Formats: sequence, structure tokens, C-alpha cells
Amino acid sequence: GALPCHLFRGGVRLIACLWFLGAAWSIAQIFGVADISDTVLPEEVMEKPLPDAAGSAYEAIGAIGPHERVLIDWPRNDFQVWGMSSDTSGRHFVIADEFQIYSAQMYHANGRSMLTGFTLVPRCFALEGQALQDLTVVCDDPDEISIAPDATSA
Repeated sequence: GALPCHLFRGGVRLIACLWFLGAAWSIAQIFGVADISDTVLPEEVMEKPLPDAAGSAYEAIGAIGPHERVLIDWPRNDFQVWGMSSDTSGRHFVIADEFQIYSAQMYHANGRSMLTGFTLVPRCFALEGQALQDLTVVCDDPDEISIAPDATSA
């Protein structure tokens, strides 16, 4: 008869410990104590040239070079990318989170490639209640961007 009581008590203790650890981890992230760093390749790997076939593709794009880091100003610190796309020139980018679509344009400053800050794309009421599956970027005019979302009913 005591086994169910011990199992229940052990389960409650486990859940309480996990809850406490989750709360402590969240507080640590808020104050920047616990941060999971992104793994970055060593510089000698990042600067290693690509074979000619791949290098020519980057020359055709003309916006960024192989393994070039691009400085990005995200819409929010906690932004989670659900989708990303660019035009064929590599100058116009769109990203989407769960609810909104943002666009930015590539430019060069001080020898570095940078994206302008992502700005919110005007709402498309035809997409209300739809789940975003894909984005297509179309640029007929180099300074004008058009986004064609592919969505399904949610």
C-alpha cells in the first residue's frame, strides 16, 4: 500500500525541482548570466576560399562574399525566425515570425555588409487566419520589394 504514495511523492518532488530549475534558468537569462553562445567557426575556416564553382556563384550575386558575416539588427532581442528569403541579387531580405513579416535591404558600410533594420511589412488581410509556409521575394525595381507569401488555412 505505500508504493503509490512513494511514487506520487517522488514525482511531485521531481516536478518541483524541474520547476525551480526552470525559474532559476529564466531569471539567469534575463540578467544575462546564463547565455547559450552560438558556435562560431574559427577564423581560418571562415576565411578559407571556396572552390571556383561556388565562388563564381557569389560573384554573380555580388552582395556578399563567401563566409562573410553580415551585421543584422533584429526586430526584437527575442525574435524567432520562422522563415527567411531573399531576392536573386541577395540585396533584399524578408523574415517572418509566427505572426508578422519584416523586410530589410543589404548595404555596404566601411567595407562590411550590413542589413538595414528590419521593418514591418504592411498587413495583408488575405492572410488572416492562414499559416505561413513560405515566402518569395520579387524585385522588378531594384528599390522596390514585393513579397509573395505561400500560406495554408490554419
